[in-house]
Amino acid sequence: MIKLAITGVYLTSNNLQNISSALRTNTVLEKLNLSGCTSTPENFHHLAQMLAVNNSLTSLDLTGTDLPEENLQQIAKSLTVNTSLQTLIMDANSLDEKEEGLQALLNAILIANTTLTELNISSESFSSETQKIISRLLSQNLCLSFSELDPDFEEGNRLSMINQKRKATFLSLVQE
Repeated sequence: MIKLAITGVYLTSNNLQNISSALRTNTVLEKLNLSGCTSTPENFHHLAQMLAVNNSLTSLDLTGTDLPEENLQQIAKSLTVNTSLQTLIMDANSLDEKEEGLQALLNAILIANTTLTELNISSESFSSETQKIISRLLSQNLCLSFSELDPDFEEGNRLSMINQKRKATFLSLVQE
C-alpha cells in the first residue's frame, strides 16, 4: 500500500494543483493524508476535481484542514462519481458551521456513492436537521460506518452498532 502524508503546512496553488494533477492519472497511491494543511477555496477546488476522476485513492484524510463550505460541496459532487474512495476522514473541520456543505456531502454519500465505507466526522457537533440526515444515512446505507461518532449523538439518544456482513455496518439512532 502506497501512502503520501503532507501534514500541517499551507498548500499553495502550485502545491495543490501539482498534487491533484498527478493524482488524476495516478494508479499507485492509495492513501493521501493532508491533515492539518490549509489553503484557499480556489486551491482546494483542485483536490475536489481530482476526486471525480481518480481511480486508485482509497483513503483521504482531511482532518483539521478547515475546508470552506464551497469545497465541501465540491467534494460532495465528486463523491457522486468517485468509485475508489473507501475512507474519508473529515474530523475537526468545524462542520457544524458549514451545514449546507455537510448536508451536500451526506446526501451525496446516501444517494450516489457506493464505495465509501468509512466516514470519520468525530469531534463535530450537528444541528437537529443534520442529525436527521445522518440518521437517514445510517439507516439506508448498509456499507457505511461512522468512525468514532460521539455516543451522545443527541441528548437522550445513543448510537447502537450492529455488525452485518463483511464491510457492512448498520447503525441506527435509538432512544435511550
